Amino acid sequence: MIGDFKALAASGGMGGFGSRLLAHGLNAEKALRANSPLLIDEQVVVDQRVIREFMPRLGVIARLIQNGQWTRLSNPFAVESLRHYTMSDTSGATLDRNPTKRTEGDLPDKTPVYTPVYYGFANFQLGIQELLTSRKGLLPLDLTLIGQKARDLAEAFEESVIRGTVGGVALPQWGSAVAKGILNAPNIHGVQYEGGKPWDDPTKTVAGILTDVKAMFAALDADFAYGAVDLLVPQAWFNALSFLTNTATDRTAMSFLKELERGGQPLHIQAADKLPANTALMYVRSSDVFEVVVGDFGGSADDPINAPDKNPVPITVFHWDEQAGLMLNFKLLGCVIPRAKATYGSKSGIAKLTA
Repeated sequence: MIGDFKALAASGGMGGFGSRLLAHGLNAEKALRANSPLLIDEQVVVDQRVIREFMPRLGVIARLIQNGQWTRLSNPFAVESLRHYTMSDTSGATLDRNPTKRTEGDLPDKTPVYTPVYYGFANFQLGIQELLTSRKGLLPLDLTLIGQKARDLAEAFEESVIRGTVGGVALPQWGSAVAKGILNAPNIHGVQYEGGKPWDDPTKTVAGILTDVKAMFAALDADFAYGAVDLLVPQAWFNALSFLTNTATDRTAMSFLKELERGGQPLHIQAADKLPANTALMYVRSSDVFEVVVGDFGGSADDPINAPDKNPVPITVFHWDEQAGLMLNFKLLGCVIPRAKATYGSKSGIAKLTA
């Protein structure tokens, strides 16, 4: 993500989004940006504060993007839902000297699965007196509220991806299209922890934790969900892993877990503060299992921030004035949509560890 910050600064913030949005045919958004009451330097200050507060709160989302488990959605305003297919194939892949040989899977049954497209936003206002006072150098522009709103939006996206809900409320639907997070993904594997003890229980042992992880591996193996995996745990469990030691070796549970491999890759362990207490999630690092769809509100091939080969910055800032220019309105707008996937045979690459 560091390259994105540098690109943002080099490009003068997100002040150029308006012209790019116009090129994408979104005239209303272009007007909002082009008619901004802020000077270009003020736009840069606001945009940089938004990015500085927003991006660090995308822990699990950033990891999914790093894993390649994401899809760019250009011009999300023009899309109502996304579609992918599950496909039957009783024979699997075939190895043969004749590449035209017919197999049982030549006429698969395809079932479409739809995911709704929706947006996240947060609003705030500034009075014209605050702005003019800062221009005269009497008081610096207070960006506290801007930063708070950016964090709020980031944490809403993070919670939606992990839990599939925000504040206990289901994610937006469009017809039968439903978005699901990692925790409430369809056909998820349920695993009970050893001895009924969570990992931060004082009587939990390192051997018990390793038993739980092996059980999660086995649950994924049973559905042929092979490959490298990530493990999400609550912050309390993550802390416990660093302090719980094996009395015979004086090594921590964390050190043992970091030696585990699956699919030729080490187990990656991440604290996720939006997880429910006493719950862990393990998922295969594949877009066929889970991914995030990131809306691009104006990226193009020559865009240094949201170019197709760059990691996305899934937020933009619109601002306009009202009340004869006496009140400045701001809208932080982003699009991050979780998309959980299962196979035609209702097999998942996600395991959940609970009591």
